[in-house]
Amino acid sequence: MLKAANNAQSTLAQAITATATSFSVIDGSSFPDGNFLISADDEIMLVGTRSGNTFSSVTRGHEGTTAAAHASGTAVENRFTAGTYTQLVEAIGNNAKYKNGSGTFTANETTYTVTDAFITANTLVIVSPTSEKLGSWTVASTNGSFTITSDATETTAVTFDWGAMK
Repeated sequence: MLKAANNAQSTLAQAITATATSFSVIDGSSFPDGNFLISADDEIMLVGTRSGNTFSSVTRGHEGTTAAAHASGTAVENRFTAGTYTQLVEAIGNNAKYKNGSGTFTANETTYTVTDAFITANTLVIVSPTSEKLGSWTVASTNGSFTITSDATETTAVTFDWGAMK
């Protein structure tokens, strides 16, 4: 089972090659202790273990992405991926109802609302930005919609994917 952590992000402490399976980040304290996904640029990686700021037993080019070299200072984030979503849906089986979609958080705003009759106050909604964002996002669902709130004004439009389960 994959692990996850809210707002887990850091930057690479040094440049890495496309074949590196162990490397360090500036601050690894917000990441799980192992078996979690990270994104760096367009690559998704599966981290086997974390000890302090060092990630090791890293599987590169996960979920069909391409293993690539990354520069020192590249952002590294623990994100909810399409593969994670698929695994979750398969694990739940046919007993759950689910729906997914995508949207664009409007530039120069701090909130964005998605209206969909599927959403209720008890629906689990997961949002994954697919382009660079400035703020930390929170999501709240009500009957007929969910609202994303950013703690910073997004100066450019931010695309995102979402998944909802009842």
